[in-house]
Amino acid sequence: MKYPFLREFSRRMKVVGMYAVLLSNSGQKQKWKQYGFDKEDEQITMLFATLLFIMEQSLREENCTLDEVATFIDDLNGDYFHKSMSIEDCHDLGDFLVNTVLSNDGLQMHFDAYDFAKGAYQEVYISYVANKIVYDALENRRTSYYLTENGYSLLLGTLEVENNMRLTIQEIIFNEHLKKRNFDKALDDIKNIFELMRIEKLKNDEAISRVRQNILNFSVEEYSRRVDETFGTIRETRAKLEKYKNMVNDRVKVIESEHIDIEHISEEDAGKLEKLREIVSYLDRTIDCHMGIMHSYNDYREICAREMENFLRMTRVERFSFSQDIFEKILDDATLLSRTHLFLHPLFNRNPKKIFNVNKVFTPQRKREEHQQEESVESLDFDEAGWLAEQRQKAAIKNTRYRSTLLAILEACAETGSTTLAALCARCVDEPAFQERLIPSISIFKEIMVDLIRTAQFSVAHLREEHEETLQVRDTSQTAPLEGLKIGELVLSIVDQEAGWHSLEELTVRKISQVPDVLFRGLMDEEGRPKQLACTDICFRVKKEL
Repeated sequence: MKYPFLREFSRRMKVVGMYAVLLSNSGQKQKWKQYGFDKEDEQITMLFATLLFIMEQSLREENCTLDEVATFIDDLNGDYFHKSMSIEDCHDLGDFLVNTVLSNDGLQMHFDAYDFAKGAYQEVYISYVANKIVYDALENRRTSYYLTENGYSLLLGTLEVENNMRLTIQEIIFNEHLKKRNFDKALDDIKNIFELMRIEKLKNDEAISRVRQNILNFSVEEYSRRVDETFGTIRETRAKLEKYKNMVNDRVKVIESEHIDIEHISEEDAGKLEKLREIVSYLDRTIDCHMGIMHSYNDYREICAREMENFLRMTRVERFSFSQDIFEKILDDATLLSRTHLFLHPLFNRNPKKIFNVNKVFTPQRKREEHQQEESVESLDFDEAGWLAEQRQKAAIKNTRYRSTLLAILEACAETGSTTLAALCARCVDEPAFQERLIPSISIFKEIMVDLIRTAQFSVAHLREEHEETLQVRDTSQTAPLEGLKIGELVLSIVDQEAGWHSLEELTVRKISQVPDVLFRGLMDEEGRPKQLACTDICFRVKKEL
């Protein structure tokens, strides 16, 4: 798809359609003007107030008949609108709002939402209220109205759910769908959670930028809301995401254990397994995004504290104009020159720090070389293009070493589909050349192992999707900022460029507990000193397309 951000456009338009159809049913109706509601904002106010009344009655599980709606409208009119309406007029207006505007006189309401993925319009059916038969105290049969799912979504999207509660509610829905094994909806839920986390990250970045520009752009209330409320909600999310990931992984193991021969798995279970693995992938991406949010919150608090301290320090400094307060006064009266030291003396009131080290007195001093006594001259060329080219060359060399390590691991997995760090260590003893490929340097080996363990599972299909989304916003110019290692893009480049790995579908990395550490010997650090490297054993597993 050329524009990935339009992939979920039809879902967005479903929400827009609920408002569009409602306003279309309400607008251009002469009924409003019969009771004095001439302005459109007055009509919308009364309409949504009535919707809220129906919602409150529904939440309380109490009846909501037209008589009760008419009483509510009469109370509002007497207290706020002051229209010349009798109780019969209020009953008539309530019947118009419930049966004509909200129910469309019993006719089915729909909105055509365009689906860019399919290239066609999709009919979205909308229903705000439904009714049921109830009996009053006198056993009279009455019609009671209550909100449908669309009605709740319409109102909850206006005010009922605060920003810091949306994530919590979405987590609850996701958890319920997992328990009910509705994996299709659970996948949509975790995508929504991931989007909410990314939006929160962008909000933090924007807040940090505004604070850096001017601390006065932020009020104390806004700072408190972001740090205390939103930060508290996000902080509690990490444990829940880890719990969900373990829950989904357990479900995957159950399905795999029920089908020993995974090639002959039923179509239904295969679909469930695919959905579960995709959920795990989005959980991993959400956890990574959560870590970025936590870092940005810490940066936000530190920057706010530093900028506020700088602002307070600046307010304590008494500033003056040198030209007006000193220079011009001296020009008017030259005798003031003899007293300028009284004004300038505070600028030089600090004595230089002098430290006498007695130990240096008895330490033999080396004779300076003649070239050290001469003033050295270093040529600097402030050429941004040249500097960027040099940095890119260094980054390319570093990425080549990362690639060497990852290729060595994948080649070791080629025969059996899996290997361990202990097996790689044993091979290094017999093949020194393989050790040079696997561990080009200790720092690079540590960094790539940490990234592999942190991500745990690499799905080539999801990496491609993420790569396509990233390309829409990445600056590809020569002056773009340099980026560090991205392990997902490294895996994707190997799949695309290495002939033997075009069919790679998935790479899984996990720690092996309760086994001795793996010890690599005969290594050299960056300064050429011999080193040994002890690592936790790790299992690497690859899956290729059949």
